[in-house]
Amino acid sequence: MIPKTPSEITVEYLKEKLSNQQHMNGRLVWLDKLASVSYNNSNIQGQCSQVVLFELKDSEGNILDEVFIKFAKDENDKSIAHHVDRDFLAETSAYKKEIAFYQYLLNTNSINNLLNRNVVPPVYVAEIDRNNKDQFILILRKSGKALDQIVGCSTELIRLILKEWALIQSEFWYTAEDEEKFKAQLVVNGYDVMTPLHHTVTSMINKKNNILPVEEVVEEVKQVWKDKWEDYHYVLKYFSSQTGMKQLAENALVIDEQVSSGKIFEIVEEGCQVLTANNRTLNHCDFRLDNMLQVSEESVAFVDFQCIGFGSCGYDLGFFISSCLLSEQVNDNFHNLMESYWNSLICNKPIIEKTYSLEQLKRETRKAAVIQLSLYMSMFSAWRPMIDSGVDLKSAVGRFFELVICATERMLNFHVKFTSSD
Repeated sequence: MIPKTPSEITVEYLKEKLSNQQHMNGRLVWLDKLASVSYNNSNIQGQCSQVVLFELKDSEGNILDEVFIKFAKDENDKSIAHHVDRDFLAETSAYKKEIAFYQYLLNTNSINNLLNRNVVPPVYVAEIDRNNKDQFILILRKSGKALDQIVGCSTELIRLILKEWALIQSEFWYTAEDEEKFKAQLVVNGYDVMTPLHHTVTSMINKKNNILPVEEVVEEVKQVWKDKWEDYHYVLKYFSSQTGMKQLAENALVIDEQVSSGKIFEIVEEGCQVLTANNRTLNHCDFRLDNMLQVSEESVAFVDFQCIGFGSCGYDLGFFISSCLLSEQVNDNFHNLMESYWNSLICNKPIIEKTYSLEQLKRETRKAAVIQLSLYMSMFSAWRPMIDSGVDLKSAVGRFFELVICATERMLNFHVKFTSSD
């Protein structure tokens, strides 16, 4: 039976589960000393799941280790139910996919390099309840602090993130011709981890596990702009008025002209070309600073793999670069950062250079950014009625609200920079 609540995590449960974890860095030497577990109710995080930090202590109260444990969301928790569509991840089997992904890491020797390099946190337990597929548990060692809680996102930090992410993407790199062979390796316990990017995009738009051909996905994204732009523009103006971000409002006006003229639909078509790219790899698909941990000054780890999809590396990079670069950084640093990522990618797997080029990388990264902007619009246009009804978004959504505002401002600036002169 898989625990459903933090109170069900006991010393006995952890000893039973962790005693057989020989595949990481040897046996957990502190396990015999484990005498108590504790957590703080105020530290329970997560919008669509429960993410709880536990302290594991010896008999004298000394902390032996700290772990994050992720459970399915408590069905009786109504605290933010009317602010967040929590059914989405359940309907699309997203957490089942995340658990299967971690099980794959644990059971595949060729991927141990990722665990040893700490680009993913040490995985202690990854299980789905056989009798209730909606229940799961994931136990990860706490290996760092979320990057969104660290002041500033310097160019050097972005460069480090790209270097570490290139290690993961090089491990999962394949071409379209190799797809069936590669796919067979990524089936864990009967569950296919390998979701194509265009499936991920349409599921995030429709909140359902739809499987549509790429051509229909392009039309879905265009329809989002037709249906949602007016409400999203309203939300952007609200953001601008609340924060004093004048550039946000100015860039929104530029995009409003693109929508009115129909140019945005041409941009969407070009952006969606990355969904059919021949060179493909793992994409996080939620590649934000709050899903990254600073392990050390020279190491970053990545978490929350429930939305993963496979396709062009430019998909993740387009979102990350566009949402992190300040306006003054775009002109100076985009090309340098792309070269830095490219060099890391080729260093990790030189054969990639035979079928992929730096210019392709830059082009796909620039073009893909509009897809993520479309997804932001699809999600956050729904905030308009909340604004009109007087909901305090900052209190309702928490630190995610600040992330959204900053990311949106930068994404709009990136979009205008690379499309207004095309």
